[in-house]
Amino acid sequence: MQYITLSRTDGITSKGSPYATLKLRSLEEKDPINVAVWDTAPHQGPQVGQLVTFLSIRDNQGKKSAGYGDMMNIQTPSPDHPLYHFVPRPTSRQQWDETLAHLLQYCTNDEKMRDIIAECGSTLYVHYIKRPAATSVHHAFPGGLVSHTWQMLSMLDGIYPYLPYKDEIKIERLVLAVLFHDYGKLKEYREDGEPTQDMYLLGHIYISAHALHNLLEKKGVDEPGITRI
Repeated sequence: MQYITLSRTDGITSKGSPYATLKLRSLEEKDPINVAVWDTAPHQGPQVGQLVTFLSIRDNQGKKSAGYGDMMNIQTPSPDHPLYHFVPRPTSRQQWDETLAHLLQYCTNDEKMRDIIAECGSTLYVHYIKRPAATSVHHAFPGGLVSHTWQMLSMLDGIYPYLPYKDEIKIERLVLAVLFHDYGKLKEYREDGEPTQDMYLLGHIYISAHALHNLLEKKGVDEPGITRI
């Protein structure tokens, strides 16, 4: 049976051996399955979006596992492969730009902040499309960070016009907060999705807030309502 890899989390056993937990989807099975593949280093085995076939998968009271030697035929599917579309793909640059352009139409109260949004919106896409938004919980695929951020921007775009008190809200700050709320994940994850020391030492919330603070300070934004760290 052929599977496509939906997500992957690498770890180390208590005895120091590497393993990978794969979330897999096939055409024959209704729901995805999780398989722990023992003796698999981060650079080995299928990555997210790749196909894999197993010689055997062991099932121990619902916990599925296999060895590295049980995997075979690891390959990247073509777009016409029936399993290809099970893997989520990053938001396109066109979708990203169109949503930001629409939000910028509301940003008429602060020209300096509007310029910052336009500049950051253009550059952040290039960086966000290289990282996942998480290892397993949500948007755990390459480019997941750009998709997650875009979805939040789209929610803001849909909600803001209907807020009964929108005239009291400084929309520029909301857009900038969404753009940067997960910025720290650029430091938390490598491009292959593996966590870095910054995840455990600092965390993406602090890193994000600190980066935004430094940016606003560099741009000379110093008004009431801007949180300083």
